[in-house]
Amino acid sequence: MGEPDHIFVKPLPNLASETLPAAFSFFYIEPKKFEGIVRKYYPESMGPITNIDTIGNSPVIIKKTDLMKIAPTWNNISLALKEDREADQAFGWVLEM
Repeated sequence: MGEPDHIFVKPLPNLASETLPAAFSFFYIEPKKFEGIVRKYYPESMGPITNIDTIGNSPVIIKKTDLMKIAPTWNNISLALKEDREADQAFGWVLEM
């Protein structure tokens, strides 16, 4: 997956494998910084905050079948966070990432 505002000046290395997707990590996505908000959507029973990948939606190399598995959760949590006034204000534009 890529975004229209990304320009790749050379081919991306395919760091994905048959069983593991690959994505770019973004320094400004900080789940730990907003743990109180994140825990509303990722309870402690799901594991430590450090299990949340600090990736955006682009660039990502993922099999279509894997994307189909995670897309409903991704969509639902994205919408819930956007509708959560506290989350929307805390994350700002990063929420869209």
